[in-house]
Formats: sequence, C-alpha cells, structure tokens
Amino acid sequence: MVIGRLEPGTTQVELVANSPHTQGGTAMPLIALLLAGLAIALEEVIQWQFGAMGLVAVALLTVGIKAKNTACLSIGAVVLVLLVQPVLG
Repeated sequence: MVIGRLEPGTTQVELVANSPHTQGGTAMPLIALLLAGLAIALEEVIQWQFGAMGLVAVALLTVGIKAKNTACLSIGAVVLVLLVQPVLG
C-alpha cells in the first residue's frame, strides 16, 4: 500500500504525518475520558472530606505539576499534608 509519494520539497516526516495510519483510534480518547472521570471523582471526594481548602490544595498541586511551578506544587502538597494529618492520627 502506497502511503504517499516523495515529491521535491517534501520530507518523510510530512508523508508519515499525513498517512491514514496515524489518524483516529479509540484507545486514547477512552483512556483520556476515564482519567478525566477519575480526576473529577477524586476532587469530589477531597472536597467532601476536607472542604474547600482541600479543593484549593488539589488545584494548586495540579497547577504546580502541569506548569512545573515548584511554588504552587509545594504549597498544594503542604496544605494537603496539613489537612490529612488530623485524619490519620
């Protein structure tokens, strides 16, 4: 099966990116949907158990991880530890 022709001015990367073999698939959207549902469930449990402060801590933790911001990550982690400490002991 011919995916494409190599014409002057094109590269193999462009041919692979435009091939029908890189399009679609159901595994990735399904995994993303499951992870989004798990994240929402986790946030609901944390808000139910620890209130609004727990939700703020998880939000700071998430922003710190995604933005690679150590200040947000550290503040979120410390707040979560302080909230969980009375529950554990």
